[in-house]
Amino acid sequence: ISECFEASMSSWCFTYAVRDLGLAKAKAAMLPSAFYLSFTAARVAMVPVIDRFVPSTLTNVAVALTLCGALGFYILTSTFLQQRSLGREVDDLEFLYRSLLGCLVFLGASTCPIFAAMWASVRRHGELTAAEQGRYDTCVNFGMTAGMWVPGLAPLPKVELVGALMIFLILSSHRRDFPWLEDKNNRLHLP
Repeated sequence: ISECFEASMSSWCFTYAVRDLGLAKAKAAMLPSAFYLSFTAARVAMVPVIDRFVPSTLTNVAVALTLCGALGFYILTSTFLQQRSLGREVDDLEFLYRSLLGCLVFLGASTCPIFAAMWASVRRHGELTAAEQGRYDTCVNFGMTAGMWVPGLAPLPKVELVGALMIFLILSSHRRDFPWLEDKNNRLHLP
């Protein structure tokens, strides 16, 4: 699902901004750029952080922040569309546009560690068998395919919000694999 989140943003953000929000192409191109620049910068920033926390904690924090960012993206785009339906021109919505850029910077940075931290959390139970690795890789590829396909059927902000909510619910239902608090020796610290 996390791969779906990234793929849908890279495949559909520009199209959504031009077609649905009515942005000029130059402004629309800034949206996926903001997402991926912050995503890349977060990769660099995560290097010292990864050694300080166990993967399950990073996964949970990243998913919670991504859910907040996806909710913000949904609210901002809904507000933008509402203002456009009331007859406001795109140029009059500069504050909303800049807020949307900021939201996508936040979303890119929060989404960045999910895949790697989730993979490390899964591997804490030991090496995966070939069959387990195959199922995992199949799910990753299915997520990427869904991310490129589903936003063609449903609005991008809804896809992002539902995807983030699904990741959050999956992690919440698998506390054994993704505990919030755990030390480096795999001892759980329950609140």
